[in-house]
Amino acid sequence: MTTGTRASPTRTKRLSVIEVTRDREGVWAYADLNRVLGETPGLERPVPYAAADSGLAALGSGPDGQRLYYVDTFGSVVELVHDGRWLDVRRLTTDFGAPAAGSGRLAATSAGHPAVHYLDAHGRIVRLQWDGDDSGRWSFRIAQDAPAGSSATPISALSTDADQYAYYLSGRHVIEVRWDTELNQTFRDLTSRTRGADEPNTAPYSLSSLATEELGSGARRVYYPSLTGHLIEIALDGRGDMRGDAFDLTVTSGAPRTATPTPMAAFAVENTRPENTLSRVFYLDEFHGLSTMGREGNGWAPKVLEHVPPAARNTSVAGASDPYSALEYVPFVDAFGHLLTLIRTGNSWDWVDLSGELDLPRPARQSPLAAVVTDDGAHVYYLTDEPPV
Repeated sequence: MTTGTRASPTRTKRLSVIEVTRDREGVWAYADLNRVLGETPGLERPVPYAAADSGLAALGSGPDGQRLYYVDTFGSVVELVHDGRWLDVRRLTTDFGAPAAGSGRLAATSAGHPAVHYLDAHGRIVRLQWDGDDSGRWSFRIAQDAPAGSSATPISALSTDADQYAYYLSGRHVIEVRWDTELNQTFRDLTSRTRGADEPNTAPYSLSSLATEELGSGARRVYYPSLTGHLIEIALDGRGDMRGDAFDLTVTSGAPRTATPTPMAAFAVENTRPENTLSRVFYLDEFHGLSTMGREGNGWAPKVLEHVPPAARNTSVAGASDPYSALEYVPFVDAFGHLLTLIRTGNSWDWVDLSGELDLPRPARQSPLAAVVTDDGAHVYYLTDEPPV
């Protein structure tokens, strides 16, 4: 078994992690977390820079317990710890003997205890989970029997009341890996088990993205773009059964065709009653305009956000809803390299040019994005290769 860290020629470029925040008074600000943590008194180690192929994953439900994850230039999964302020850094793979990351893609979930999912050098899904004691110990599991992931596969993850799931692509197949409360692991090839999921209009485009959401009582949905740019949904009920065919939302709901490749983000709006849960799916259409699909009840409604500046062809998309208000946030990078975020209130969307407002360091090319809303407001994360001022 390969453990520890691993140098890679593709990871020689060092990127800083930038946090952009909006407090409860509506005031935006930003900080370079490499600098903030580098200046934290008593920190026992330097803050690792992110790798050029790193992803970003953010967790948090309040001022305490906020976490940010990325992959550093040696292939180690790094955790930045927030407990009222940013105060600690951990190299999870190095410190706890887990395999190094074979690609920078990762995803995180929190169901009581944080968990991070990534691919090792052999394309296997690795799950790191915090054990929850005061020592901050992490354990890991490797999905040994699941199919190897494609080298550039996206990874998504979610948690239900009972189980944890990771999703990725193996060739043109969507794979689901499940861990129960005892950390027993199983996997399923959702493409092979869903009618029509291997046809051109519904087979996943392997160089693109995928997104997932959990809808309560164990129900969950997986979204991805097809080879022909159709937006596809695989729906699973609380028992894990597929609900019939792969749903072609481009055909059934009139969703615009996706760009190929396209980034994706999905989230459930949390400030409504469970029976009225709203779903949001965001992606770039074939003209690289930002499009959204909204679900309420049993129907989908597509919408092209016509008054929003065009997105960069290599942008990421992230999203988060505010459980304390009616706000929703969707950051992306526009065609001029500026970080923007959509803000939804009620039935209308507005946008803010955060780069222009705050004179932000320029996002790195193909920078990942992450977003989370906590008690103290919204948090957006990206990577930059600009040196600190």
